[in-house]
Amino acid sequence: MIRIRGSRAPLVDLCVSRRSLGLIYLLFVLSLLSTSASAARSDNTRPRVVFLNPATPENIFWEKVTRLMRHGAQQLDMDLTVSYQTQEDITSRFSYVKAANDILSAENPPDYLLFLNLRDTGHRILEQAEAVGVKSMMILSDIHDDERLLFGEPRGKFRHWIGHLVSDDHQAGYLLADRLLTMARKLDRSGVIETVGINGSINGTAAALRAQGLKQALAEHERSSLNALVNSRTWLRQDGQAKALVLLRRHPGTEVIWAASDGLALGASDAAAEIGGGSAGARFVGGIDWTDEALEAVTKGQLTLSVGGHVLESLIALVLLHDHYHGRDFNRDPGARLLTPMAVADRRSAAQLQKRMNADLDAVNIQRLSKVRDHTLERYDFSIANILSLPQGALE
Repeated sequence: MIRIRGSRAPLVDLCVSRRSLGLIYLLFVLSLLSTSASAARSDNTRPRVVFLNPATPENIFWEKVTRLMRHGAQQLDMDLTVSYQTQEDITSRFSYVKAANDILSAENPPDYLLFLNLRDTGHRILEQAEAVGVKSMMILSDIHDDERLLFGEPRGKFRHWIGHLVSDDHQAGYLLADRLLTMARKLDRSGVIETVGINGSINGTAAALRAQGLKQALAEHERSSLNALVNSRTWLRQDGQAKALVLLRRHPGTEVIWAASDGLALGASDAAAEIGGGSAGARFVGGIDWTDEALEAVTKGQLTLSVGGHVLESLIALVLLHDHYHGRDFNRDPGARLLTPMAVADRRSAAQLQKRMNADLDAVNIQRLSKVRDHTLERYDFSIANILSLPQGALE
């Protein structure tokens, strides 16, 4: 018998057998062990991420995005799965949504889903992710103005939509046109700079925003004209060549060819070389994406410029998801919606940039971008200059 005396309360008799005490003690120990094991599992669990790739593995730009993403996942100890589209899927508006549904309705869905607002169906994917409680992040794509009420802002209507990384496609289109027109003006100081544009697929927002940037630059440059702006079915080289052949024959005085992707620009360069003669050698041709092939062509003088940097969004997204999973939310820094900048690569910088974007970047420790991994970080720095200048080697 155990007697417990309170200062004012009457005596209370508790008849507790030794056997009962032993059982209570055993349950207490098991509870501690369970809590410890649960914490250990939490510490050892790696965040599971699925990237819903909008292209086939043969697409040069998206394969570069994927390669950088795999590199980041390996360094940050994350489980990354990449879901590709087939050639048949690309032609179907709803194949991307179906692929998302297959992933989200699986018996063991991922912790995070990375996806694009492809063919204006992003809200359907958000609805699916919300229904099953999977956190999602939209990358490398924006939302049309007439869709904004449908989407709202991240962490608003869709609570599990935790982030949106947006490439500054308007800036990309503007930078490309502005630099090409400036270079052309140095050779033709008095005449009208004749320009043609080859845009990409209108399935997403990139083509429209890049075209807006082109038109803004043209408006700022006196004595410049846009003779034609056409949309291509794809962003690929063969389509760029086909479009450029028609445009250059129709507008033989063209000096600037603005292309919304590196693939289209390379095709336009092929067309200019095929036509040859006349002013073909004076044409200034540029694209957007920083693909290896384009950067090499810029180095050799086959292309004038390539604008890029948005490929690095794949690394930024993984860093933010990694830190979010480990308890460091990014809602205030850098914010749930982040606009990623672009930069121009010309003949002086293309070779070094290509080297840095390939072998060098593979050796860089991406953990230095993470607040969880680098406790000295007070604010994220996802600028192109910072990412490309990250030192190699492990954190001390």
